[in-house]
Amino acid sequence: MKPLKLTITAFGPYKDTEVIDFQELGEHRLFAISGKTGAGKTTIFDAICYALYGSGSGEDRQDTALLRSGFAHDEVYTAVELVFEMHGKVYQIVRQPGHIKEKNKTVTGKKIELAEVKEGKLDYSIVEKQQTLEVDKKLQEIIGLTKDQFSQIVMLPQGEFRKLLTSDSTNKEVILRKIFKTDRFGVMAKKLDAKRKEAESDLERAKQLKEHLLGQIVGALPQRSSALFTLIADNTENLHQLTEALDEELSYYKKCGEDEQSYYEEAYSLHQKEQEYYRLAKTLNEQFDEQANRQQRLQMLLQQQDVYQAKEKEIALAEQAERLVLLEQQCKDLRAELNVKELAFQQAKVTQQQSQEKLQEAQEKYEIEQAKESERQQILQQEMQMLALLPKFEAYENNIQQLQIAEQYAENAKRAVNDNIKLLENEQKQLQHFSQSVEGYEKQVEPYESYLEQLPKLREQVALIKQAEKYKHVVELAKQDVVASESLYQESKEALQLLQQRWLTSQASILAEQLKEGEPCPVCGSMTHQKAHNEQLEIIELAQVEALRAKASSDERKYLEKEAFLASAQQLLQDTWQQLEAQHIKQEDQPQIIATLHEVEQEIAALKIIQHQLADVRLKIKHQHDRIEQLRNKHMKLEQYLAEKIKEWTKLQAVVDEQLKQMPPNLPTLQQLKQQLNEVSKQKEGLQKSWQVSQENLHVAKEAASNATLTVEIAKQSFEELQLKMNEKLQQFSADMQEIGFESYEAYATAKRSAIQLDALRKACSDYALQVHTLQIQITEGATYLQGKEKQDLEAMEARVEQHRVSYEEAFKRLQQINGFIQACQGFSEKVEEIAKELHLLEQEAGRVKELYGLLNGQNSKKLSFERYIQINYLDQITEAANIRLYHLSNGQFELRRSDRLEKHAKQSGLGLDVYDAYTDQLRDVKTLSGGEKFNASLSLALGMADVIQSYQGNIHIETMFIDEGFGSLDEESLNKAIDTLIDLQDSGRMIGVISHVPELKSAMPAVLHVEKTLNGHSQTHFEVK
Repeated sequence: MKPLKLTITAFGPYKDTEVIDFQELGEHRLFAISGKTGAGKTTIFDAICYALYGSGSGEDRQDTALLRSGFAHDEVYTAVELVFEMHGKVYQIVRQPGHIKEKNKTVTGKKIELAEVKEGKLDYSIVEKQQTLEVDKKLQEIIGLTKDQFSQIVMLPQGEFRKLLTSDSTNKEVILRKIFKTDRFGVMAKKLDAKRKEAESDLERAKQLKEHLLGQIVGALPQRSSALFTLIADNTENLHQLTEALDEELSYYKKCGEDEQSYYEEAYSLHQKEQEYYRLAKTLNEQFDEQANRQQRLQMLLQQQDVYQAKEKEIALAEQAERLVLLEQQCKDLRAELNVKELAFQQAKVTQQQSQEKLQEAQEKYEIEQAKESERQQILQQEMQMLALLPKFEAYENNIQQLQIAEQYAENAKRAVNDNIKLLENEQKQLQHFSQSVEGYEKQVEPYESYLEQLPKLREQVALIKQAEKYKHVVELAKQDVVASESLYQESKEALQLLQQRWLTSQASILAEQLKEGEPCPVCGSMTHQKAHNEQLEIIELAQVEALRAKASSDERKYLEKEAFLASAQQLLQDTWQQLEAQHIKQEDQPQIIATLHEVEQEIAALKIIQHQLADVRLKIKHQHDRIEQLRNKHMKLEQYLAEKIKEWTKLQAVVDEQLKQMPPNLPTLQQLKQQLNEVSKQKEGLQKSWQVSQENLHVAKEAASNATLTVEIAKQSFEELQLKMNEKLQQFSADMQEIGFESYEAYATAKRSAIQLDALRKACSDYALQVHTLQIQITEGATYLQGKEKQDLEAMEARVEQHRVSYEEAFKRLQQINGFIQACQGFSEKVEEIAKELHLLEQEAGRVKELYGLLNGQNSKKLSFERYIQINYLDQITEAANIRLYHLSNGQFELRRSDRLEKHAKQSGLGLDVYDAYTDQLRDVKTLSGGEKFNASLSLALGMADVIQSYQGNIHIETMFIDEGFGSLDEESLNKAIDTLIDLQDSGRMIGVISHVPELKSAMPAVLHVEKTLNGHSQTHFEVK
């Protein structure tokens, strides 16, 4: 970056606009900045730094509000404009922070613009939006340096020049982190720390699960003298031995299960045999009951025999009547058809009479119309005369209409011209109004950029405040959950202990009941049992104990999970509080910050609306310009159109006048002629139509009369033939009825049944006969089967079946209990193996993560973190480059070396600097150097850092260096050496600017920028080129 021109307005001690044109230096690249204390020398550095990064050059110059000149008038805005060159391209950056004017409540005048200078013109398209974030991002991309890097290698501010040299390892770490962006390694260490804590937590949880599993084994298996319970009692850590002991326990219960299985199978077989005997006896008794039931039902059916004999007679009569049904239906059909024929015959006679009357009427009308032939000829001749006159009248009337239309078009065109002129005037007034609105909106949106810059930081702070409140609420709820879950766990644990004791007492009672004198006790081996239980105790099932043990285990796991969640929430809350403290946010300030964010968001929302309104108005202005241009073009076209229409009217008027001369006088108008012609035509058509209708009606009437006469004759013949056929069918029905045996039609009608009724009667008789026959056969077969057999005593047999069932069910329960012990042994063995594998893996993982975290976090003999190890590499390269210049400046006396000494209070080390003194052949702390020696060492470090940064970032080319530091501390020889170094830098192509009060330095410089205070207290500048 090479500055070309700096323009500052109302900035620091500069009241008005001050222009510093570095191009006045010409070929000189080395200059001094000279002036009295407080004149504004450092302010020039602040202005350059503010233009590029939006803040001053030193740590105590970060507040941009303090950069405004106290001499400036209220209406003058503070602004910095810097024109600089980078990679052969020229750029211009303008920053105007704005301020709160008198009688205003908000900042106005804020502006930022970045442009590339191309052939003397500004190209603002290098950024999409001229906003602070976009411009800052683009500037850093162009320059290639962050603000921290720029302050260390380009602009060396007063009071901060020696920090890299004399600060301790911690401060150097902060400086190098900002410059080389090594903070990502610290983030990596924090992530590993979280993984370490997670791995240790998982390992501890696995150990708790192991302890819980041992408790489950004790509760699930009955205690006996075995290796398993010996290991559990010793709280063994050897899970391999525990697995072997579980295998032994499994073998023991498998042997017990085989014995119990044999007893159960024998008891079950006896029960099945007795059950089969009972089933056969029950079936025999049911056969005796069914035989008696069948005999009773047969007697009931035989009592209904007379009823079914009557139904059989009814069926015989219905079958005889069924032979006459078809003939009867034929007679009915013929009667219905005869009625229809008779009705058709009567109707045909009526129609014949009506057709004769219509024929006479049509004949009379025909004769009347025939007499009007002369009248029709006269009307036709009159129509022909009128049609001959019609074309001339139409041509004349058509021209008259065209003339009127042309006159109307001319009037409309004239009116359109006048309307367009008025509309154009209104649109121009509207354009003026829009232009005035734009000025008002632009003034209102001036604070918008200022609010946008405040918004991200406020949102971040409010997000932290809300996050802290959220975590605080989560911690409170988590504490309540921990208390509740701990209470449930303790209740479950106590209930389990009580139930286990009751279960052991129950088992002891069962064992005591089975003890017999002279037989050894399976627990203690004693042959005498003086304290045997006599009372009956409560029997507790093992399943009850297991269910309660599972609940206690679940409650314990939930309690541990709640406790771990509480610790995690508390850590998150603590981290959030630390972030708030790092941003200096106090508890009492938080409501104000939230309120400020709300106000800023409201202002931004309001200003966005105004911006949209401004954009709308600008768009309206563009449309207004287009509209005005359209109206102007339209006006020209309307004027031309008006002239054309006037010309057409004049031409048509001449044609009409000529036609009027050729028309005969005293003739009707075209409308009257057409009306007369229309009336004559209608009269002619009426006469012709009446004559034609009378002819057609007469022809139709004659045909209708002839057809009606023929229809009467046909209907009469058809009626007589059908009547004869019906009489023959009636005689045949009467003869057949007497032949079958029915004395009258009433006897036939009584015997007649429908097909459905006849089928129902037949089915009833058939079903009755089948039931009687079936019961007789079943009774005979049943008597044969039951001969010589007796009923059995089922109650006695049921008692024996129940006795055998109880025996085998008790054996089954004992077998199931042993199988439960077997499954428990298998399950516990698998769980022990799983826990052993998990513990091994978790121990390996926890050790690996802990070791890696310690390596990154500096937990080693040298107190050296991974981030600091990376920074040491950078520092070694910087000192190596710095020693090249320091050797020259110190006449070979000094050489900077990185120190490996440990810092005090066990702080991380590795970034300290010592200086090797060739005169004494000793290393000593850099803080022991004199002021001039420190200046030379600091200058060498700054130049060395610039070399290193350029080597790592190839797109960076450092063409400028500004130094605001103590050359006055140097003796004459050291000063000359420093000047030689600066001249060497100038020869390498760099522009060097130095603030100094030393006369020798100013006299050695080829150019001096003088900064002088006026009598009014504000400052001015000018170059002196030698």
